[in-house]
Amino acid sequence: MSIRLAPHVLSMIDWNNPFEDPIRLQFIPLKSEFIPDHPMCGLDSLEEKSHKVLDNLVHRYPDKVLFLSMWTFASS
Repeated sequence: MSIRLAPHVLSMIDWNNPFEDPIRLQFIPLKSEFIPDHPMCGLDSLEEKSHKVLDNLVHRYPDKVLFLSMWTFASS
């Protein structure tokens, strides 16, 4: 995962105790904090597949659309 932080944010982290520092906790996650098999982790965690109009286009609300530029829903 790529993370970009301003130098000021990095300077505010207590590097003597980074595992307990609230700023580090907010901006720089540890690998051990990820749960790869979390039940809500999926391509359609918001259940928007039923609102998919075309590939990469979700039309859930009358006046809004969502264009998915990076991935598509898994076909089933």
